Amino acid sequence: MTDQIDNTSPLLSAEELAEKLNDKQIAFVEAYLRLWNATAAAKEAAYSHPGQQGERLLKKVEISDYIKARLHEASLSADEVLMRLSEQARVNIADFVKEGTEPVYDKDGDLLGERKVVEINWDAVKKRGHLIRSITNTRAGPKIELHDAQSALITIGKAHKLFVDREIPVNVNLNVTADELAQARAKAQQHEASLLADEG
Repeated sequence: MTDQIDNTSPLLSAEELAEKLNDKQIAFVEAYLRLWNATAAAKEAAYSHPGQQGERLLKKVEISDYIKARLHEASLSADEVLMRLSEQARVNIADFVKEGTEPVYDKDGDLLGERKVVEINWDAVKKRGHLIRSITNTRAGPKIELHDAQSALITIGKAHKLFVDREIPVNVNLNVTADELAQARAKAQQHEASLLADEG
């Protein structure tokens, strides 16, 4: 069972609230923030009766406030989310690679020279790695996959309400008599017949 915590902004910081808890309670919160299950967290924190104590621990004001504070400090603001999405939309794969060289040998092991290769720029990965979806090793060398820039652009566009469904007003006169409808139908048939005659 996953338990729910109210995520309203706490008055004290997580650091200040942690001073009110003992080591075992802090271990419980750390486990709870990973597992989102009070019983499993109490068991991991070595409580003797995790099924009963886990629920009781969540109801303690000091623990609940500490969890709220940790969640609040870890969350991103709306501006931060849009900033991250903007970075994803603008990122260039060239930012994460650099040109390097590697030696080329003949079948006897003698050096023939060097060839240019593309290498991962690990300094750039350390600074802006949140823009990378994955790095995998392949036979041809490392492969970098970035987050989908188009998806980021669409999400930003939606946040700025750029893609709004618009209704186009259409005036339709629904007060039509049967005679008027028959006349309009006859006119349409005459027009269709004249078009077919012109083609023939």
